[in-house]
Amino acid sequence: MKGCSIDDLGLNFTFPGYEEIELIENGEDTPVTLSNLEKYVSALTHYYLIETNKSQILAFRDGFDKVNHWEKIF
Repeated sequence: MKGCSIDDLGLNFTFPGYEEIELIENGEDTPVTLSNLEKYVSALTHYYLIETNKSQILAFRDGFDKVNHWEKIF
């Protein structure tokens, strides 16, 4: 990739390997460029760390709330 520009990579604002998952509105039609690279990395990181784990995070929170509820009773 040495000497390659961001534009040469042909990236857009979709989750890599899953073109149907858009990281921003109209992500499939939004190319990643040097000027929006930081926004792409931020959106990709958010999706990977938050959205892909959302159900596990919510389940953990629900379980914690149940334990916390029982501690208040006793």
